[in-house]
Amino acid sequence: MTHLRYSFKILYTLALFSIVAGGCRHKELDDVAEPDFRVRVKYDWEKAPQADPDNMSVFFYNPETGMSEFEVFSGNEMEEGKLVNLEAGNWKMTTFNVIESGIFSDSNESHHVSTREGDVLEGALGNGISRADDETVRITPDMLWGESRERLRVNPTPGDKEFLVTLYPEELICHYSFEIRNVDNLSHVTNLCASLSGMSGGLDLNSAEVDMESITLPLEAAPDGSNTIRGEFLTFGYHPLMDTPKIMRLYVWLDDGRKLVYGSEGTGKWNVTNQILNAEDPRHVHYIIDGLGLPTPMDGSPFDPSADDWVSEEYEVGI
Repeated sequence: MTHLRYSFKILYTLALFSIVAGGCRHKELDDVAEPDFRVRVKYDWEKAPQADPDNMSVFFYNPETGMSEFEVFSGNEMEEGKLVNLEAGNWKMTTFNVIESGIFSDSNESHHVSTREGDVLEGALGNGISRADDETVRITPDMLWGESRERLRVNPTPGDKEFLVTLYPEELICHYSFEIRNVDNLSHVTNLCASLSGMSGGLDLNSAEVDMESITLPLEAAPDGSNTIRGEFLTFGYHPLMDTPKIMRLYVWLDDGRKLVYGSEGTGKWNVTNQILNAEDPRHVHYIIDGLGLPTPMDGSPFDPSADDWVSEEYEVGI
């Protein structure tokens, strides 16, 4: 996994370099002169003291000259700083860490991240292609830290040999958690997972604004004790202008072969919209569903569901 991760980073770095290289200035060797000053870029984590990114990518773009620069910081470079080839002037800047779950779209002035399409049962069964009602399913993101500035002034005073630029990334991803309390017959569950609809599937890294498109997230869930189910996940969150409800669904496999799904818009306790919208901290949300009566085993029953039969008293599903 480590080799794959670093291979991914190398490929991503090369891809980003190819995007910005067209705007970079190149000189013949005999034209290169010692710059009047150097720009040192470093990171300060005061806004995200728990951050632990493996690397940070940073884009600089000067809209007046069309010049662009791209650098990747790793290890001690983030705190100690790194020399970057920036001339005096006004630059746009965007910085963020590369995540394995991310699909990035980058240009000189635009940077966006989303995640791949997934399966509502991915939290239990792995990759697939199932959808949830009319919404696309996208997997949850990894943690992102970043910062963007529309105007970064590089303006050294006469005689300066080094100009310091300090970046202050902060968390760009929300942390959600849930619990389902007072669950009956939890001991007969062999597998389970969940999903949450009405969420955003991407993020504009320049404005830190999430996408308007409403998607469904596949979630992991697990028993905690004899009568509680818990889960936690990362998410881009939701756009404040979204009008789609946030519906929790739970998919349950029982030891007698039955597969049950719980949750629908018409069943109040599975509609967690108000809990999410009214959370004290919109970046750290915890919602609760109280009460779930799982059935007792059907010993000796002729009930024999096929691989695609899900049973629900609340609504019909086809997966």
